[in-house]
Amino acid sequence: ALSAVAAALVGRADAGAAARALQGVPPAAGRVLRISCVGDSLTEGYHASSQAMSYPSVLQDLMGPDYFVMNFGHSGSTLTGPQPAYPQKIVYSQTPEYTSSLQSEPDIVIIMIGSNDATSIVWPMFHQDFEPAYTKFVGVY
Repeated sequence: ALSAVAAALVGRADAGAAARALQGVPPAAGRVLRISCVGDSLTEGYHASSQAMSYPSVLQDLMGPDYFVMNFGHSGSTLTGPQPAYPQKIVYSQTPEYTSSLQSEPDIVIIMIGSNDATSIVWPMFHQDFEPAYTKFVGVY
């Protein structure tokens, strides 16, 4: 039931599926495995009934004390860079959450970003930039 709630909160991302996948990645004895969740409002917890229902929080509950799940979501952020045609975009790589995520020393990174790039306003102008921006973004981690 909990993974169904998580799936409803984050659309295609499923905290339960992530938890099941990570079950095969046990931390070394006496060590906590660090998981950084990076992304947009879906990561931050927008539309969740509370911060405790954001997918990183749900994932932490599912994984238990041997894992430390960190939430580096920033609402409204995109991957594609600012352009003169749309200067109000918040580019994730220019947010404090991005900087903190790079300094978090994660063992695992979960990326949930792109929903703001896919809006009917942004996508027509920037769709050609998304795949290269995403590939570059993944490579940073």
